[in-house]
Amino acid sequence: MNAKIIFISLIAVLLAAFVYVLTRHAIPSVLVCTSKVNIALHTQKEGVNIEGEIMQVLRISSGKGGIYSQVGTLDVNGKLYAVNRATTLTFLGQESDGYWRTRRSAVIKNVNDDLPDKITDLLMTRQPLFYYKIMHIASNVYGLRDLRRTIMVCRAK
Repeated sequence: MNAKIIFISLIAVLLAAFVYVLTRHAIPSVLVCTSKVNIALHTQKEGVNIEGEIMQVLRISSGKGGIYSQVGTLDVNGKLYAVNRATTLTFLGQESDGYWRTRRSAVIKNVNDDLPDKITDLLMTRQPLFYYKIMHIASNVYGLRDLRRTIMVCRAK
């Protein structure tokens, strides 16, 4: 009887250790990433000069989607514009290489966002789908990357 209890206890401890090893690098259920982007774009074809700073916040609240917010100012050919918008992202599924297939569901401009749509079109892609990957870097630090570069480094709480 004593050996049976020890054997069952040992199996339970090994199972708990195995589950811990599998889940210790799991992406947290809520991940908030913040970054500042300095923009300096001088287009030759359109003759537009854009400079400014945008604060970006990405909040992933579930495996189904998140909100991407942008706040800042842009100088376009000497005229200052405010940027204050939020984009709803929908995750459509995870690929075999770990990238999330993502669709931009809606862009909501706040009342003080006065950046013309023509300038927005120069800065944002028209792609219907995006691919993002969340990579574990260290204990509670994660990186968010697209297919070409790391976009943000985030710390989970």
